[in-house]
Amino acid sequence: MRKIISTSIFTVAIIFGLGVGYGAVKTTGIVYGAASAYVAEVTTNLNFSKENKGGPDAEPIIESELNEVKEPVDSRIFYIANQDKKPKVTALSFLVADLESGKVLLSKNINQQLPIASVTKLMTAVVADETLGLDYKTTVDSTAINTYGTQGNLKKGEKYSVSELLYPLLLESSNDAAEALARAKNRPSFITDMNAKAKSIGLLNTEYEDASGLSPNNKSNVTDLFRLVQYIHEYRSYLFEITTEKKKDLGNKTWFSNSRFRSDDAYVGGKNGFTDEALKTQVALFEQEFGGEKRTIVYIILRSNDVANDISVLRNFVEKNVQYK
Repeated sequence: MRKIISTSIFTVAIIFGLGVGYGAVKTTGIVYGAASAYVAEVTTNLNFSKENKGGPDAEPIIESELNEVKEPVDSRIFYIANQDKKPKVTALSFLVADLESGKVLLSKNINQQLPIASVTKLMTAVVADETLGLDYKTTVDSTAINTYGTQGNLKKGEKYSVSELLYPLLLESSNDAAEALARAKNRPSFITDMNAKAKSIGLLNTEYEDASGLSPNNKSNVTDLFRLVQYIHEYRSYLFEITTEKKKDLGNKTWFSNSRFRSDDAYVGGKNGFTDEALKTQVALFEQEFGGEKRTIVYIILRSNDVANDISVLRNFVEKNVQYK
């Protein structure tokens, strides 16, 4: 009997040991897979098969036509001098990357999901275009007008096309315009479409609760936002062109840009935001020169106390320390 009990205990121990070992191997595999996916995410470019640069007459994107992520089209290696001397910024999280190649130059806390405030409106603009169409007209209602903030100076009963509402949305960061777009047909469906669009283009750490960014539950991380920038650049580049305009006149309305970079000749688009929960947020694209060659560099800032200074510090660092080899 003692021998039988000993044998049973030994057998159980072996099975338990194998189970633990398998679990450890499985966990290691999962961690390795996640790490590999992360490396691919921040070092590759989003390339899409459909030739569509996002002009006013562009057709809606068909999700099945999106290609898998590919290797960077630019194989040259960035050389970053003074890598031990990291620039000091107030932002909790940031990413600086080359737009076309997808090469990450500088980063901090890139996986941390944080509130994004009015940077949300970039996705609002994309979804409004792709689900409603630029020519679709909607009437501003009292609910939209009652949304927090007065930017856009919209009035109840005014009728606008989607393309017209994009100007107060992106220039003045009008929450009323965002809500008017969301309510153009069906608000819950619009928010659902925003979340679905995020997932369809690989923004797996992004979620939206409203179209304006007022909700602290509108969250993302800098890596996802970089993917969104690449998507807009590929398919809806005119949205960034709108954000470089200093003002837009429409009838008796004039919408002015609130971008802190509107007078910077190197600025080629972006969106800023602020809420108490998010602090200051920013997506900004600048054309910078490296050895006579101009490249578009993307700066994404989350939870900053001083966005203007943070981006200035990062731009200066890139200008002095980044080269192509």
